[in-house]
This record gives sequence, C-alpha cells and structure tokens, in this order.
Amino acid sequence: WRNLADGSLAAVLAASALALTCLAPDRPALAPRAPALLAAVTILAVLAANGHAYNLGAVRLAEAPRPLAQALGRASLHRVFTPFSFDQARRPERTELEAGFEWGRGTLEACWNVPAHVGNLSLYAALPAGRLQRLRDAVPTPQLARMAGRWGVEALVVPADPGLAARAGVISPPLQVLGADESLPAYLVALPHLPRARLAAELVSADPAGAFDLVRRAGPGERRTVLEGPIPAGYRPPRGTVSVVRDEPERVELASESDGPALVLLEDQHAPGWSARVDGVRAEILHADWLGRAVWVGAGRHAVSFEYRTPGLRLGLAIAAATFLALGAAALARGRRAPAESRLG
Repeated sequence: WRNLADGSLAAVLAASALALTCLAPDRPALAPRAPALLAAVTILAVLAANGHAYNLGAVRLAEAPRPLAQALGRASLHRVFTPFSFDQARRPERTELEAGFEWGRGTLEACWNVPAHVGNLSLYAALPAGRLQRLRDAVPTPQLARMAGRWGVEALVVPADPGLAARAGVISPPLQVLGADESLPAYLVALPHLPRARLAAELVSADPAGAFDLVRRAGPGERRTVLEGPIPAGYRPPRGTVSVVRDEPERVELASESDGPALVLLEDQHAPGWSARVDGVRAEILHADWLGRAVWVGAGRHAVSFEYRTPGLRLGLAIAAATFLALGAAALARGRRAPAESRLG
C-alpha cells in the first residue's frame, strides 16, 4: 500500500504539472516558453519515478576494493546470490544511504555486480522480469537460495559468519569459503551448482503452469530439465559438452558438441527481445527450467548464439522519425502561411 500511495502521488503531481504546462500556450506571456516547460516537466517526472536509481554514494565508497569480486576473478561470468537482508543496525556510524551503498557494493548486489562481471538473481529494473519475480514471490528465500544452483549460481554471500548459511538451512555442511570481506564482514560460500551453459540430460515436458510447479517444488539436487515444449520421440540424454565462447550483455555465443540430438541450455533469463541462431540459422528459443532458454541442435558440433534487441525499438524509432518530420513540415508550412496572411491583412 505504501508503494501504491507513493506511486499514485507521483502520478498525480506529474499529471497536474503536465496539465498546467499544456495550458501555457493560451497565455501570451508563457506561450514562447511552452516547449521548454514541457521538456522540464517530463524530465522531472522521470526523475521522480526513478529517484532511487540516481542516489549517489560517497566517492571513497565507490572506489573501495571489492574483495568478494576479487575472490571470484574475471575469467568468466560468475553468479552469486545474497539471501540475507542488510541490517542498518550493523552500521550505526554510517548514514542509511552510505551503509546501504557500502553493503550493496561489497556484496555484489545489483547494480554493483555489473562492473565486476558478476551475475545474480537480484532485480534492478523499472520493469522486473515477471517469471523471476513470480518465483521469488512463491518460494521462501532460504529455499530459493538452496535451489539457486540450478541456474548456475555458484556462491552465496553470507554476513557476519559463514556458518550462518548452515544454521539457516541454506547450505548443508561442510562449507567451502571462497572469499571474505572483513570490512563488512561478509563471506562468499560455495553453493553446489550446475553449469550455466550445458547439455540438458533427463527432460520432462510441461505447460507453463506445470513447469512453474515442478521447478518451485524441486529439491536442490534435482537435475531434470523442465522443458516447455515437446520432447522428440526416442530422445535419450546425449553425451557431449557446451562451452561459452563469447559473453556480452546483449550477445552470448556457445559451442556445443554431442553424440545425438541435444537441448543446449543456457541458464540466462528468457525475455522478449532475445533471438537465437544455430550455425547462423534462426532457431526457436524454448523456456527451460522456468527461467532459462534453450534450443535444439543435431548431433555433432554446432555454434549457438543468443542476441538481444530491445523489443519495439525499430518501430519506436520509425514513429519518432515520422513524428519529427511531420512536426517539421507543419512548422514550415505554418511559417510560410504567416507572411502570406500578414500581406493579405
């Protein structure tokens, strides 16, 4: 309710300011400034809606080293998860903003994970991924942490004492501590996990509702892949390998080799805008394990690529260009008509 109230208040204020700006052309004194007022109101509305995204922490905190990221290295994309919330009481000497900034950056939460080339299950977007949000709403955090290895999450960030992960039932002992940040303090504890990119072995087919139920009820050691699509007749788990050749935010390239037809699985979120190609030929992306994306390949060696393009971007650019041209033509016609009307007058 608090979020709803805050959002409604911001919307009412923005709409009121926009309405007043639209009335400006009717007042001769404000008419020349109407475009500038409209632009200012639009910018302020965006800032009001995304205020938390523009909070800046102290430079000394931004430049501080991140031991947990250094413990992981940058040879490949690592994935971590923080199942424990930040307690402001642990940092009484800091302001709330600085304490949260220090904790988030030190524990590699979104969006501080991006410069360190670290992935996680946290959300940092105006429109969060619906499937991930639904999973987080339905599954208790300790259970989600235990099953996170299914999506290639290889480590958990644990505050105060690495043994807290075992006492909370998140990881079964013995624990393997990968790194520590004594200044927080926080520890990076290894989580049993499957490779982020791999050949699916045993498959089970389900519709979206059934896939969600199977995934959220699966145990941490579950290795079956839940596929939202048909399984070919005579399918058998293939033998082979998958390796990541190129790893960028908007493009991931894989190399696969198998002794039979195989489902190449990449445990990155499937979202509108992603397309796939197998050996340069467009391929259908299937939902796998609720969050991941997968494509079918034949026996042998194959190059698989996933590429992201913002949905509707080209159409939006085309509409913007057409609108700009139409407004320019209207302004030009109005400018030519005004002198003619003055001569007639």
